[in-house]
Amino acid sequence: GFLDGLSSPYSEQAWQILAERADNIDAFIAVSKYYADVMQQRLGLASERVYVVYMGISLDGYQLRQTEPEIPTIGYLSRMCPGKGLDTLVDAFVHLKKNEKLKNAKLRITGGKMADDNAFLDKTRKRLSSCGLISDVEFLWDFDRNAKLAFLQTLSVLSVPEKQPVAYGLYVLEALAAGVPVVQPASGVFPELLEMTGGGLLCEPDNATAL
Repeated sequence: GFLDGLSSPYSEQAWQILAERADNIDAFIAVSKYYADVMQQRLGLASERVYVVYMGISLDGYQLRQTEPEIPTIGYLSRMCPGKGLDTLVDAFVHLKKNEKLKNAKLRITGGKMADDNAFLDKTRKRLSSCGLISDVEFLWDFDRNAKLAFLQTLSVLSVPEKQPVAYGLYVLEALAAGVPVVQPASGVFPELLEMTGGGLLCEPDNATAL
């Protein structure tokens, strides 16, 4: 997280101040059991002071996918960067395409980018081209609400293989609201989300072969 990314001694000082100020708070709300456990440990909080309230999404406009895509289609919905695991997903896609049953599979990628991501995306496209797969991968730059809803309807499965544990994953809820299963790393919030919903599978984190 941001505080852990600060240089020493500022990171340690920031966490110490937060722990001290936490004594003035009656109760805390965490967006997942995973994050509640993390912050209890980091701030020295008693469990009875932390309440878990899961995040949700507005279901306006969402429709359950009526049919499976004729062509197996994997989707990615997040910032297009290695930290979110896009490189891992691309590696997994290259591996999957060697399977005769999945030779026609497609990968659709959306979620936006920042200027810092351009070099990574150029490298990713070159890799796909060198593997002869660039025509099977689509980068979608328009991801407003309507575009996102339409995007979800085209998928067989969605995966955002985060490199680091995350406290929440709204894209999982968005996919499930459209009837699209997910494959996510067994870290952070994902084990509890999938245990509650039964909406997908878990795999070893940061492992393209497992994915």
